[in-house]
Amino acid sequence: MKMRINDAKGKLKVGDWVRINSAGQSTVKDFPVEGEIGEIDDDAFYVWQDTDDGKKGKINPTTWGYKYSWKVYWEQKNEAQDAYVEILKRN
Repeated sequence: MKMRINDAKGKLKVGDWVRINSAGQSTVKDFPVEGEIGEIDDDAFYVWQDTDDGKKGKINPTTWGYKYSWKVYWEQKNEAQDAYVEILKRN
């Protein structure tokens, strides 16, 4: 299931395997990030994976066997309105 990040709040679950094209509040169309949702909070969710270092939440991804965390904000700025999240596998 693929949806805009702005529309995904309340639909994602910790443990879902996802692909995103958003880096914080900007779009990275040529470099999607794929991984497991490790945390969800009020303003963002965190994709845990082993390839791209980003902002961490309250839980260190290394405690669950991942190297990095990537913070994705629910509210995307105007230039990133086409930012998406695709659920590849549900928890």
